[in-house]
Amino acid sequence: MQRSSRLIFCRNSPQEQINANEMIRVTFVTAVVLYLAKHCIRELGLRAINKHKMASSEMLKHVCIDDVITEANSLDEEEDLIKQLVLILGSAGFPLTK
Repeated sequence: MQRSSRLIFCRNSPQEQINANEMIRVTFVTAVVLYLAKHCIRELGLRAINKHKMASSEMLKHVCIDDVITEANSLDEEEDLIKQLVLILGSAGFPLTK
């Protein structure tokens, strides 16, 4: 858990006394976030199974959180796989990098 706070100073008019309010922000990183990321990738893979079979299969079998760890038998197969992954993930607002 991470916690940070800020003081916010405000008043409604120059004649009023300044009020200080503390704003607290708490950030949690939990296993739920990892589950949701993996579930989202899996769901995208399932939805694309009829149109992009190769990439869909790789998404269902070889995704670790936000990494696709796979291999191809040829350069052409690898290029096709990358194109399919870019299309599937890009359609959901997940642009690929690297």
